[in-house]
Amino acid sequence: MSRILMPRRVPLGLVGLLGLLGLWVVAVEGGLVDEKWLPGPGALAAHTWSLITDGYRGTPLATHVLVSIRRTAIGFLLAVLTGVPIGLAMGRYCPVGALLGPVFALLRPIPPIAFIPLAVLYLGLGESSKILLIFLAPFMFIVLNAEAGVRSVSASWIRAGQMLGFSRRQMFTRVILPGSLPSIMVGVRTGAAVSWALVVAAELISAQEGLGYMVASAGNFFDLKTVYAGIFLIGIIGFLLDIAARQAEKRLLHWQGR
Repeated sequence: MSRILMPRRVPLGLVGLLGLLGLWVVAVEGGLVDEKWLPGPGALAAHTWSLITDGYRGTPLATHVLVSIRRTAIGFLLAVLTGVPIGLAMGRYCPVGALLGPVFALLRPIPPIAFIPLAVLYLGLGESSKILLIFLAPFMFIVLNAEAGVRSVSASWIRAGQMLGFSRRQMFTRVILPGSLPSIMVGVRTGAAVSWALVVAAELISAQEGLGYMVASAGNFFDLKTVYAGIFLIGIIGFLLDIAARQAEKRLLHWQGR
């Protein structure tokens, strides 16, 4: 069914984007919104091109983009490397879940930006404090989804493994981990999106490079064209990251037949 519907989704998505673009043009060209507050598509495209060729405040635009991607990648990879094992342990071993469950229940409602003063106090204004903020949000999602994945493994699969005489290691590698992967990948995809979204907040900490710094700095000078250009770049890169995460999910979960 999904393959039958797929060709219809792409044109509908394009129609939605074109409709939004049309409303944007009508709002600006029709005088409904002052171009001082919302630049038109043509003016914004021209300004974005000038950022590409001339950079922002002496730094090439590519540098701002790559710095933000590097910070996000480090924070996100650290979240995956630590969050998946912790979540699997919480789901697999009841004492670990009982010990750490209340801790994560307490920390989960706290937005990562609330830790900015502590990050600056303990880690200073360098890269470590920025990466910590980017790390925190995906870490929570990944831990909770990994734990839920273990708990969702079918009991019949576990009984089948026991009947086949699997050792504890074989039970984990052949039953628990494969059965948990769909939920883990949901956490990874969500974490990737959240970590990229947090780059703006992280780069408010005395950054001199990065898309978040560019947006915040341009906002201070009321340079709305640069603000909008930075926001659109953040959105486009986030969209591409989501596509990459979906492709990775398809490769890892090819056995699901989706």
